[in-house]
Amino acid sequence: MTQLIIWLVGEPGIGKTTIARELLLSYGTRGHEYQTPKWTCFGVAAGAGHWRGTKFDGADTLPISQIKLALPFFVNVIPAEVAILDGDKLASQSAVEFATEVECRLMCFHFIGEQTARRQRAARATHQQEHWVAGRRTKAQNFYNRFPGTRYEVPIIPNTSAIVDLIRSSITR
Repeated sequence: MTQLIIWLVGEPGIGKTTIARELLLSYGTRGHEYQTPKWTCFGVAAGAGHWRGTKFDGADTLPISQIKLALPFFVNVIPAEVAILDGDKLASQSAVEFATEVECRLMCFHFIGEQTARRQRAARATHQQEHWVAGRRTKAQNFYNRFPGTRYEVPIIPNTSAIVDLIRSSITR
């Protein structure tokens, strides 16, 4: 079985975790949770980090010490076909190189929409320095631009189910 690894990237507040949660739930209910490194299974899919319905779910819950362990653990231990990596922590060249070396399928979805992200950060009362947000936005754009696998730039819309449907249909192409 060739495993598929999906990166969901974009600036803070754009909706990566919300979309990742909906995508994971489209594979089934929350199942087994691994502790080190943190992963949560949903049917044939697994999400990096813990997914408990909190404000900072997903890869945000991975401690720095677990970042390099996460993908090898998924590939070698977790009996899942799809890995969902939301956010910044696993959006790195070394993660892509590892996934390529072990012959996984690679997909990246880059969510864009500065104004929407700004409104969503304000709505959740997240106060981040604009220069830091701009740096994260640039990092996501650079990761997407260099991504060697299948990639999609997706304007963010309020109907996140439509985005999940787009991702699911892209996986089967």
